Parts: sequence; C-alpha cells; structure tokens
Amino acid sequence: MLLSELHRAQEAGISMHEMTGKYYLSRAELGSKIDMHLGIEDYAVCIADRSWSGESNASIPKLALQAHDEHQLFLVRQNLRDLRNIYMSLYDNVKNVLA
Repeated sequence: MLLSELHRAQEAGISMHEMTGKYYLSRAELGSKIDMHLGIEDYAVCIADRSWSGESNASIPKLALQAHDEHQLFLVRQNLRDLRNIYMSLYDNVKNVLA
C-alpha cells in the first residue's frame, strides 16, 4: 500500500513537470494560429469558446489566450489537489506504521 502511494506521488510529480512544457508549447501554437488568422475574428472567438459583444478586434486574441491560460490554471490546481491528497494519504500511512 505504501509503495503504491509513493508510486502515485512520483507519477503525479512527473505529470506536473510534463504539463509545464505542454502548456508553453500549446500557448505558442495558439498564439501562432491567432496571429496567422488575425483578420478572422470568429477564429479567435471559437478558440476561446466565448462570445464577446462589443469587444474591439485587438482584444479578442488576448481574450483567447486568457481563456487558454485559465483552463491550464484549472488543470494545475486540480493536479496540485491530487498531489496534496496523495501526500496526506502517505503521511497517514507512515504515521500508522510508526505508531
């Protein structure tokens, strides 16, 4: 049981490390796509999965990137909660073994 928890903690840490590189790569690709299709307002709006009425064309790419960043922040928070729960489980297991 203890070894499986340690393995889960290791896998979660590796996942968090890999997520950072994937985030920067996907953000760069998104920025590149928005830059290539800068004249197509609907493209950036669809990417961001939002609807902006009355927004200027200059702010739409920023909002698309902001939506991407918010999604990535959600994923990071979720992984951190999972990692916290794994470490709390490890702590409880070690505490019970030593008691």
